[in-house]
Amino acid sequence: MKRLLILFLIVAAQLTYGKNRVYVLVWGSTQTESGAGHASIALSDSTGIHYYSSYTRSDGGIIDTLLCEINEVFDLDSIIGIQASSPRLILSFEVNEEEYQEMRSIASKKATKRWKLFSLNCADFVKSTFKKTNYDGGYAFLISTPYEFIHDLRDHNGGAFKEGQIYTVKGLVSVYLRNEPRAIPFVLQKLLKSKKR
Repeated sequence: MKRLLILFLIVAAQLTYGKNRVYVLVWGSTQTESGAGHASIALSDSTGIHYYSSYTRSDGGIIDTLLCEINEVFDLDSIIGIQASSPRLILSFEVNEEEYQEMRSIASKKATKRWKLFSLNCADFVKSTFKKTNYDGGYAFLISTPYEFIHDLRDHNGGAFKEGQIYTVKGLVSVYLRNEPRAIPFVLQKLLKSKKR
């Protein structure tokens, strides 16, 4: 009986105080066919890694899957042929159990909705999961892009980046933002060039 009580207390403490890891994956404008870039999110807990990625139906639709290894997440979009390469930037941070469950709930609900350019594109999808956390995903005017999302995330959470609460697993935020063309003008320029041909 004593062992059961100790085991229960350990499990309860892990659920109450345990941290769950979140990964934000970002592809640059030049890495995607549309030129807009791409963003997705992975939520890691003791059962595995819940990965969510929002694409148009023609590009594959919504990915909502459970994986075992974090390296599978980093390469999944390229393995299944939606992206040509792995993400250029990967950020990570911890959230408490309550924030984690809210993020998963929002992601699961949004995963049932259809991709929309102005209200539920990939950046909007990822941003929506931040609403119940201590991190601010920022706001976009008219259209959200991965570039604007990362820019807002950095600007609205400067302290968390400085203190290492949000850190990079791959790439550097400053390098990504400096080298990344503004997505909306880049996409328009790409469209105009393709129409001239």
